Amino acid sequence: MEWVQTLRSFTTAVQEGSLSGAGRLLDLSPASISRHISSLEDRLETQLLKRSSRHLALTEAGEIYYARVEQVLAHVRRHGPLPPKSTAFHPKPRVGLVVSRVPRTAPPR
Repeated sequence: MEWVQTLRSFTTAVQEGSLSGAGRLLDLSPASISRHISSLEDRLETQLLKRSSRHLALTEAGEIYYARVEQVLAHVRRHGPLPPKSTAFHPKPRVGLVVSRVPRTAPPR
């Protein structure tokens, strides 16, 4: 799942302290790791990391998000990802009835 990969990119970059270190571990380019993190930041509308040329540091929001993501990824490691929506939700079929008001008079003969 793409979102799990994005979350792994974020946590690995934090743990390694660099985009290139995360890229080596995940077999992705540093640019891909950066895109994943940027997409998270865009979606959350907040900065998660302070980037410098040699080091990454979590912002206050990044620290909170990192702790939550670690919990989510631990759950995914234990139980696997959620099944796709098509197999997870089966709504009950509904039957409708249309009633028409047509006069019941017979045509003249």
